[in-house]
Amino acid sequence: MNTIHEYVKQYGRFTFQESPFNEVDNAVFSSLAYLDFSDCIDGEEEITIRFLARRYFKKNNIQKIRKNPHSIRQMIETFFLCSTARRYQDIIVHHFRHIINETTQFQALCFTIAKGTMFVAFEGTDDSMVGWHEDFDMMHTFPIPSQKLAMEYLNQVITRKYHRVYVGGHSKGGNLAMTACMYLPFWKQHKVKQIYNNDGPGFRKEEYESKEFKRIEKKLHVIIPESSVIGLLFYHKKDFQVVKSLGRGIYQHDLSNWLCYGAYFTPGTLTDEAKSQARRFSICFQKYSYAKKKEFVNILFSLFKECNMTVFSEVTNPKISKLIRLIHASRKLDKESKELLIDMFSIVLNNKVASKNETIAS
Repeated sequence: MNTIHEYVKQYGRFTFQESPFNEVDNAVFSSLAYLDFSDCIDGEEEITIRFLARRYFKKNNIQKIRKNPHSIRQMIETFFLCSTARRYQDIIVHHFRHIINETTQFQALCFTIAKGTMFVAFEGTDDSMVGWHEDFDMMHTFPIPSQKLAMEYLNQVITRKYHRVYVGGHSKGGNLAMTACMYLPFWKQHKVKQIYNNDGPGFRKEEYESKEFKRIEKKLHVIIPESSVIGLLFYHKKDFQVVKSLGRGIYQHDLSNWLCYGAYFTPGTLTDEAKSQARRFSICFQKYSYAKKKEFVNILFSLFKECNMTVFSEVTNPKISKLIRLIHASRKLDKESKELLIDMFSIVLNNKVASKNETIAS
């Protein structure tokens, strides 16, 4: 069973002229979008992956790397493998953009694969509260701050010297890739050959049915794992590709767990649990108005702040003391907000139990 690590090792000896860009390359570049190169690349600087890696690993020793979550460590390994592979090491990285403030979590970068050919990658959600607040805001608002930045960014980086552009991202990054392409000027939109949404959420009904979405739909390639959760949120393209993953339950979301054979992902089948959970999400979010969901999200993140929860992993895997504080604080909610909170956490809990059961069964 091969993951993208094995793919980079095996296909790393072939240039893009010898073996053209493919869907697994998309996953490789989308993984690298998660790495923070803020201390390694300046503004509009152009640098090869090989030299970027030298800077990165000089500033990040093994002890520092080990402090990262498992998924990020896997992506760092992907980056290291790329830096020594003939296929990737001389690719030019440019237009690195990293923004995080009180309202926005955004990161993107470009890879010039060959003359006139570029892949633009958008980062998904990190563990910051602001990143997750933006994700929840997708329930009621369009565009959120990172979507606005994605539109501006893609319009800026697609210049006349590029005639073939691929755009992609994982999780929220997949949504940003779609959003950015939807609002490009026509002559730039024509340059985009493929848009990759790797297990990212869809849109509200208004955006999904818009003429802007219809214009890009034929170029859109949606890829989700068998137990997808994130990739089935909201309204999304019905024609999607399902891949097998080493992970179980929600852990199938990690790109580093996706299986491939050669230059293709290993085909999978969407699980009944994924379909059932998608229906539960749909029913839950259709019960409430946009105004109610906005009010709820703002109150919810105020509660997290009050309980001194500074990263979202403290919500999904809370300490008992903070969980008790959250339960007490939630008593302030009105009846409808309490119902929405119960609906949301029952879905999350159901998924965690399903993930645990799958792990035990395996």
